[in-house]
Amino acid sequence: MTARTSILIAAFVIGGGHVASAQDRPLDVNLVDATRSSLEAVVSTLEAAARSGAYSPELRESAREQSRVARARLAEGDLRVGDRVVLYVEGETTLSDTFVVSPERTILLPAIGEVNLAGVLRSELTGHVTEQIGQFIREPVVRVQTYVRVSVTGEVGQPGFHLMEPELPLSEAIMAAGGPVGTARLSNVSVQRRGTRVFGGDELQRAIGRGATVAELQLQSGDVVVVPRRSIFAPGEIARTIIVVAGLIYAVNRIFR
Repeated sequence: MTARTSILIAAFVIGGGHVASAQDRPLDVNLVDATRSSLEAVVSTLEAAARSGAYSPELRESAREQSRVARARLAEGDLRVGDRVVLYVEGETTLSDTFVVSPERTILLPAIGEVNLAGVLRSELTGHVTEQIGQFIREPVVRVQTYVRVSVTGEVGQPGFHLMEPELPLSEAIMAAGGPVGTARLSNVSVQRRGTRVFGGDELQRAIGRGATVAELQLQSGDVVVVPRRSIFAPGEIARTIIVVAGLIYAVNRIFR
């Protein structure tokens, strides 16, 4: 979500259309724990903003795009191919395991069978899985955690695949991969998907600096975070590097506090 769109939707009260007070929670289509009702309210708010003549054409188009993102999330759900779903079912050792989301957006549970996760939000996942297991086990006690499997490559201490919680800031994900080494060019970190760069440049540097999470950046299992090798400092690179380093220092403080 762009900063200006965030400001726009934060200025609305759910279902109202008037300026929000300071204590109102900002609306965000990428909140990890967003409920279906809250996302539906976000769609309504964004579409109202897109129709409003009080905003510039650029801002209205941004609102329309974010509305499309929210609608897609409502229709498709949060779980994607390759995501890991970690289950703990009290008293059931065979069901207490890690399961991989299939291309059909299902997980295969022993003695239960396939559980369809298409259209399921993360906020709905525990209830959904509990309901499915409850058809075979009486009053199951279920805990669920999801992970996105992302590769961190290049100039980091421990390159390779890492399981990341959706609410994890990307700066902490880089630190989980051993952190940048001395030859890292932090001003040019990028995200690639199936060989194509999908996120990078100044926008990504600012996102890392403000603590943007895996979910907020819409990272998917199989994505690659590339930390390239530094050559020489080009004009403007020092300032961009400082922004990223500030984000990494914040991540270290969170991890070891």
